[in-house]
Amino acid sequence: MGACQRKQDDNSARRVHPLAALLCGVLALALLPGCEGYRIDSLIRELEAKEAEVRMNAAIDLGKIRDPRVVPPLIAALKDKDRYVPLRAEESLVALGPVAVESLTGALRNKEEANRPVVARIIGKIVDSRGIDPLTEALKDPNPALAKEARNALLKILPAALKDSRLEMRLKAAKLLQELPDPIAIEPLIGALRDKDGNVRQRAGTALGKIGQPAIQSLAGLLQDPDPEMRRVAVEQLGKIRGPEALEPLLTALRDPDPNVRWWAAWALGEMGSPAEEALKKLLRDPDLGVQRWAKEALNKIRGVPFDQPPR
Repeated sequence: MGACQRKQDDNSARRVHPLAALLCGVLALALLPGCEGYRIDSLIRELEAKEAEVRMNAAIDLGKIRDPRVVPPLIAALKDKDRYVPLRAEESLVALGPVAVESLTGALRNKEEANRPVVARIIGKIVDSRGIDPLTEALKDPNPALAKEARNALLKILPAALKDSRLEMRLKAAKLLQELPDPIAIEPLIGALRDKDGNVRQRAGTALGKIGQPAIQSLAGLLQDPDPEMRRVAVEQLGKIRGPEALEPLLTALRDPDPNVRWWAAWALGEMGSPAEEALKKLLRDPDLGVQRWAKEALNKIRGVPFDQPPR
């Protein structure tokens, strides 16, 4: 046999049949889940290693595996005696995001869990609406640290929930923001005033009124909105806040082209009481008869005369 023939036979022997290659590929894919499971188990065991550096690295690596099985061990690692392992575990739980929420909410509801304030903080960082109910329950917990973290977490999640596609979630978020008034929610609530559902708009308006003075500037800005309903909501809530900064915007709103807005502006000025009285008396001499009328109505309200129903 010549040298060329021997070389050709050697190449043929090394050539893999296509079907064999396919079978090898399928076998390799089949083994992958088992390999990944072994890696998860190995890292979980390393969370209990004597060396803090090993535990820390395990906490970091587990945060890269989007598998619900890694979450409970990471929650347990929040109690690690080392300074850095709990920090890395917290970062990993946040990085896992929605994958971690179910186990985290379970831990939050577990009164035996020592790190519930930390768990509440993590849920807030993930910003997942599934955390709203357990966090709301935690607001009433006798542990002040937990109640504080639950409130902070809700104030991260609720503004985002105002844009949820589910109506019931938007309603819940707006209602809870009435109970947790905070300036951080002003701009999301202003956006919710344009919600397609009237109940969401109403709750968002009430929530803005309960935030009080920090919301005055944003509400005053709405008095320039082309939508008369937005302007009406703004003057209504400005009247409920009754801050001195609301006086000038409300006096200007007495000139609004929409009669409903003017009615509510007069109502709001009447709600402010004596701080508005002197300014309203001056408007009794205004050349605009409509302004005169609504100024008189507001003065009457200050003196205890009830308003008629607003125009529709």
